[in-house]
Amino acid sequence: MKKTNKTQILSLLLLLTICSISVFAKSKRKAFKPSFDYYAILDFETTYNDNVSLYTQKNIDDFESGENAYRYGIDTYDDLIVSPTFKLYLVQDFTKFYEAKLRLRGTFNNFVKNSSVKNYQSYEVKLYNKFDKKYNLNLAYNYIPKFYVRDVWDNETRAAINPETGVRFTAEESYQEFVFAKQFYTAEIRAKLPYDFDAKLKYVFTEYFYNEFFTEYDTKIDEFGIGIGYEFAKFDFGIDYSFSKSDDKGDSDSDASYDKDTFDFDVSYQLRQIPFLRKVSAGYELEKVYYQSDFPAFVDPLHAGRVDTVHRWKFGLDARINKDVNVSFDYLFRKRKSKSESINSVRTEELADVKNYKNHQISLTFSYRYN
Repeated sequence: MKKTNKTQILSLLLLLTICSISVFAKSKRKAFKPSFDYYAILDFETTYNDNVSLYTQKNIDDFESGENAYRYGIDTYDDLIVSPTFKLYLVQDFTKFYEAKLRLRGTFNNFVKNSSVKNYQSYEVKLYNKFDKKYNLNLAYNYIPKFYVRDVWDNETRAAINPETGVRFTAEESYQEFVFAKQFYTAEIRAKLPYDFDAKLKYVFTEYFYNEFFTEYDTKIDEFGIGIGYEFAKFDFGIDYSFSKSDDKGDSDSDASYDKDTFDFDVSYQLRQIPFLRKVSAGYELEKVYYQSDFPAFVDPLHAGRVDTVHRWKFGLDARINKDVNVSFDYLFRKRKSKSESINSVRTEELADVKNYKNHQISLTFSYRYN
């Protein structure tokens, strides 16, 4: 796997922290006496996920049979995930017209049954800038050092010679861990508009770096998004659209590059009259992914002419125990349906057998704020 230079990442984190602290310190010498604050939040999330590797039903049936265990690098296809998250905020009011906030976040996802392969961490540095209490400019950097997806057949391994035996690797040995590192940069502009509307624009640049068996999937993605929200009485509505373009490295017979449209609708209701309860929310997201492979279907059957439709339904309930402790319940259901316009009905069914999935997730999160 081509890995991001960890020294560069740590240097970036350190530089942002030093710059923020130095600006805060310098501002304190100014006559207007700006206010400075800091606080930390610890989130402890527990999630039940009924399909951690997003297997199709055919995969799950095969896994449960135990006949092809070498195809699967996990112990169970469902799992309980314990995810503590630590967030540190540094907040500076420079003037009554400008406020800056720096957030450092680390999340540590621990799988109870599949910890040997599935555990992973994610880190974020985010800088919020608020102008005149109406405009926001937010900048963020996120990094995931290692994420295991599943075991995947590797053609190059199957065609190679095992140096220990002097013969080709067997079919069982040709399944390798499909692993990537990921980093992405986000810039977002938000503005409050008249009549309780607000709008946002965002740009996200993402890079995937896969392990040595699957470097052909190394990817760069540009995403452009727009959104608008509206507040009415106790209701908040939000509609977002984004377009993503993926540039996949590819190889001589495969290209996973795609264009993607994402539509997102969210609504929430403030529960101000009910003790402890704060908000109930729901949402729906639709993704349409159009693969851009130039290879014919018989050469690149997994990507040529392929179109994915992904649905996500979300539900949430937030409660406040006291001023420092919050509890939230979240439910997510998602499913993917894949089809191809470049292959016949039989081949389309085969594509569905390896790509279509359903996934349920139920989460309970305790959040504690220290100030």
